[in-house]
Amino acid sequence: MQKIKITGNELSTLARGNYQQHCVLAGDIPGVLSGAELRGKAKDYGASYAASRSALCGRVTAEHGVYSLVILVHFRRYARWCRVWVDSDGERVEFVLG
Repeated sequence: MQKIKITGNELSTLARGNYQQHCVLAGDIPGVLSGAELRGKAKDYGASYAASRSALCGRVTAEHGVYSLVILVHFRRYARWCRVWVDSDGERVEFVLG
């Protein structure tokens, strides 16, 4: 998995708010970019969280050339389709503060 280092200043301009910062840094974990981790927690705000993730994905693609893509991830004893950060070659990418 490729790692991309970003500074705290880059993260604050890229992601507006704590939830978007969480999505950038934890986007390599299955269920974060698709909103599956919010299931049952934010019923009244689900649409605004989805719009927030969509806007974030556009900014990350424009600045870093990293896309959010649905890929088959092997998780424990089964595989499932999950949205994660990938580069132009389809390899998974992880953002780290550095």
